[in-house]
Order: sequence, then C-alpha cells, then structure tokens
Amino acid sequence: MTKTYHIVHLEADLDVTERMAILFENENNISYEHASTEQEALDILNQNIPELLIVELRLSDYDYRQGVSFIKHAYKKYPGIRMMVLTNRGDNTLREELKPYIIDYELKIFKPSIIKKKIIQLLIQKDAHNKKSSSATNRNEKLLGDELFETKEIIQEKRYEKTQNKNEMIFICYSRKDEEFVLKMASILKNRGVPIWLDQFNIPVGADWDMCIDEALYECTKFMIVLSTSAFKSQEVRAEFRTALDVNKQIIPILIEECKIPRRLRLLQHVNLLDKSMKLDQVSDIIIKSLGL
Repeated sequence: MTKTYHIVHLEADLDVTERMAILFENENNISYEHASTEQEALDILNQNIPELLIVELRLSDYDYRQGVSFIKHAYKKYPGIRMMVLTNRGDNTLREELKPYIIDYELKIFKPSIIKKKIIQLLIQKDAHNKKSSSATNRNEKLLGDELFETKEIIQEKRYEKTQNKNEMIFICYSRKDEEFVLKMASILKNRGVPIWLDQFNIPVGADWDMCIDEALYECTKFMIVLSTSAFKSQEVRAEFRTALDVNKQIIPILIEECKIPRRLRLLQHVNLLDKSMKLDQVSDIIIKSLGL
C-alpha cells in the first residue's frame, strides 16, 4: 500500500493556498490541507501531526513576528514536528533565529513547480531517514512525480539554489509607462528561477504600498533599474534609486531606450537592450548573465 504524505499549510492568503492545492491535486499520495489562522492549524495538529507543516510568517496584520511565535510554540508543543517557512520575507536575521526550529526557509517568488519539488524532497528525506533500503527511497521519489526532473527544471533549481545560498533578492525599479515590457520580462525571469521582487507581483492586496517598497529596498541584494525617458522623469523611480544608493545596494542599470541617464549611473556598466529585434528569451538571457546567475 502506497504511503500518503500529509501536508498542512498555515497561510492567510487564500490565493496562495488555492495555487498550492492545485499543485498537489494530482498527487494521489500527498494530502494537502490549509489553515488560515494559528488556531485552525493547532486544531489540525491536535488531531494529527503531518509529515510537513508549512508556515507563512506574515499572518494577520502583516506582522512577521506572529508567524515566528507560532513556529516556536508548535516546536515546543509538538516535539519532532517538521516545519518549513514559505514567505515573501527574505531576511537573514529571521532565518538564523528560526534555524533551530525549521528544516527549510523558502521564498514565494520562485516558480511553483520549484517550490513543489523542494517540498517533495523534504518528504523524501524524512522517508529516507526512516528506511534502511535506498531502493525504497527511490520508489518513493518516483511515485512523487518524475515530471519535475526534466532538464529545464534542473537548470532552474540550480539557479534557485545558488541564489538561496546567497539570500539573493533583486528589486526591479521601473516607470509605470514601461510596465508592459517590465511585466513580460519579470515573468520570464521569475519562471527561470531568478529571485526578483516586483511591486505588482509581491505586494499583497490591502498592504501599505510604500511600506512594502521601503522594506523590499532595504532587504534586496541587487537593485535593477529599467532606464527610459519616462523613468528619467519619474519621481518615484528617482526616490527608489536614491534609497538604493543610500543603503549601498548593487545597482544594475537596464537600458531599454535612448534617454538621459542620471549622473550617478553614467559610470556604471549598463545592460544594453536597445536592439528591439531581440526576443524576450534573449533579453532574459542577457539579464541573467549580467546578474551572474
């Protein structure tokens, strides 16, 4: 009889849990269950300890400490429980604080199939620890979805793991007048495992827009600025650029049209995307190379 793996996901955003449920709906040996509040999660844990508990740190009121407190409480109340964090907050301090309590810390910005594969690997690791035969582990790995091990996915995962090790997060700064190009470019980068942060992708509904942008600017490791005539004239773009300079972020200028370039950017090497005949896949290749990924 095939073993069923039980996953519980504590996440207040129903859009996220719906997408996660879809990811696992065709996996007959994985049972996915979500809880939108800490009490719901505790009620489930009181009935049955899952193979994996996934926790979003930011629950109600967008307070990350609430998720941290829950993890510590669950660790104490249910000895041996295996937990991972799946959140938008890339924070080394939090990672270190939670290290004794969790087995993994992942960011939501990566392609869902990459997150799914990571979760599957965590389930397999637990099973492998309890099995004496490596062949049993191999059978479980096959049961949990060979389709994720295609060459393209392996490349994405390697890029993802490389950025995870460095805690990379790349903030994309742009003018709204360029959003058609930026959204297409960002989607391709995200699907290829690049850890981008884009306001339209990462700011939850109802959140304080300015606060989220400020937080991302301080937490990002690289600041990618899309240069155009409209960007040069944008006060918001200039404000974000000044903040990135103030906090010593690595600046990556992306030139998409001939325009005036701010004085403090002129000495930096630009990524030149002036050739309009280039396809978006070519554009993404150039950007990924410039990021060193």
